[in-house]
Amino acid sequence: MNLKGKIIITLKSDLCAASGDGFSLSIDTDICTDRYGLPYIPSRRLKGCLREAAEYIGCSSIDSIFGVSGDVSRGSLKVNDARLESYDELCEEAEENNYSSEQILSLFTSVKASTAIENDTAKENSLRFTRVVDRYSPFDHSELRFVSDIEYAQGDEQQLMRVCKALRNIGYKRTRGYGSVKCELIPCEGTKSFSVDIPNDENEYELRYTIKLAAPLMIAGKTSMETLDYIPGTAVLGAMSASYLKTHTADERFEELFLKGSLKFSNLYITKEGVTAEPAPSILGKPKDGSVIDFVGSERAEHKTNRLKALKGGYLIRDRELKPITETIYHHGQKQDENDKLLYTQQCLCEGQMFSGYISGKGSDLFELMPAFEKGSIDIGRSKTAQYSTCQIVAADCVKPNSVQIAAGEIYALMCSDVLLLDENANYAGGIKDAANALGGVLNDDDIAHSVVMHTSVMGFVSVGRFKREHIRAIKKGSVIRLKTDKPMAQYITIGERQNEGFGLIKLCNKDELKQLGREAVQQQQHHEKLTGKLKKLINQNTVDENRISAAIKYAAEKYNMYKSDFNASFVGRLLLMVKQAADEADLDNRIASIKTDKKRKAAQSFKAGISEEYRSDVFEFMRIALTVIKYKNKEG
Repeated sequence: MNLKGKIIITLKSDLCAASGDGFSLSIDTDICTDRYGLPYIPSRRLKGCLREAAEYIGCSSIDSIFGVSGDVSRGSLKVNDARLESYDELCEEAEENNYSSEQILSLFTSVKASTAIENDTAKENSLRFTRVVDRYSPFDHSELRFVSDIEYAQGDEQQLMRVCKALRNIGYKRTRGYGSVKCELIPCEGTKSFSVDIPNDENEYELRYTIKLAAPLMIAGKTSMETLDYIPGTAVLGAMSASYLKTHTADERFEELFLKGSLKFSNLYITKEGVTAEPAPSILGKPKDGSVIDFVGSERAEHKTNRLKALKGGYLIRDRELKPITETIYHHGQKQDENDKLLYTQQCLCEGQMFSGYISGKGSDLFELMPAFEKGSIDIGRSKTAQYSTCQIVAADCVKPNSVQIAAGEIYALMCSDVLLLDENANYAGGIKDAANALGGVLNDDDIAHSVVMHTSVMGFVSVGRFKREHIRAIKKGSVIRLKTDKPMAQYITIGERQNEGFGLIKLCNKDELKQLGREAVQQQQHHEKLTGKLKKLINQNTVDENRISAAIKYAAEKYNMYKSDFNASFVGRLLLMVKQAADEADLDNRIASIKTDKKRKAAQSFKAGISEEYRSDVFEFMRIALTVIKYKNKEG
């Protein structure tokens, strides 16, 4: 039995959880941030540091807790990225106010410069800039805290508490003053995270659900380092079967549910504003520099003057194109020898995005999945115990299957997933006629001219046994076939092989409906908690500070020639000391009035009086900046 807990990480110094990347020409070593600009500690990094701490204190169950590299079975400990406290609230506020990542990043971080020392002096060309997470919170100036949700085996709790206490340093330059932390494990109560009502009967249902990526998600696509832009049914089937086997054995019931097709797992596609996208039809396109979607090729003979580029991949919600957001994450691989430091990248789906799909079957079969849904999350894709894969279930509903019918006549069949078809010799075929026959429609030469069928190669990897599946020719999702039927048909049907793994889903519709795609997603419960506006307050203050700095620098540049004869280095230093020691503005005026030399006194009073009324509320900071600029201009000569 697995238990849940939280690792609380409190910063005792500035932290650099390095991403392996830099930023433009100004920062040599950057930190890990999400798409909103919020810093985080990657779970791989955290898990590695925990393992080091476990080895340091002589933990007796290191391999069973953390796993062994290359082993089929994994360790009992699952670690998620460590995020800032109130992370969900901060993301929601950032989304609502459309803040840029740079605006948010500047609230929590600063840039440090360092050089290498050689013969007691700075080594030439060794100046480097590193971005760090500031020790103190910008909200209340307390020590900043990160929280990582974890799962662990029931008997490992006491050892993990000792390991967390032993972890004192994390991240880059942790032997040079950065990354000092206090780490503690807080067990969580074993309450149900999610509930859904599934009838335990023999009627057919669709268990529709929506998940939110709580961490970046990596599902290998064309290459092992490049993710798919959707979650395939095969991945969901694997996750659900793994969850089932935690409390059951691989008996006949297991085979019936997951291997023989009693349950069908659809692909999960990107969801936005309560609507799930569907693959973009291959007979649609848009101008190179435009966004208006229209038919291409034979379907738009009346619009030949406007050249359109066919949509290749992507998804549609209504008449809008949508593509999931991806990011590139850097990793350090295992060293082959002392001089080998392997750096590699993986493209992943960004966290925070919603994906929706369904599982169909009898109520009694779907009922077996109740424990997996009550957990409130599923683990999909690569690195299930660290870095990736955590998907939070945010909505689910068990309903009767869609009963919408399409009228007989000319229809369009959109492949909503890859389709696997067998010919009479039991070989995988992928032609237009094969698909039309499977659909039960009539196809003539004119229909073929108005159809576009693309092909792909379907492959896979079986983790148990560690072997690759054979490559299979398939009709690619997004393909469209025009055909004619003599009877009404269901709007959504499945054809071909491996339907239980998400293959073979077809949407039948008329021509106009191809430009208005999308399925209504299960609506998640709305949270009506009022946002505190913490980010807004800080960002507004940052904007004020930046404007004041810019204005002070500009003011100093404009006034420099006027005052440079009086504002020599010693006098500027004296004025800066007055600004620093003055109790209030009246006290500052009195100090300036005490200057004995008439010319210098009048110059200082004129300099202060010339400050715009907009910045009079913080005249001390304005004068400090402006005088500092003049001080350095004097040094330039």
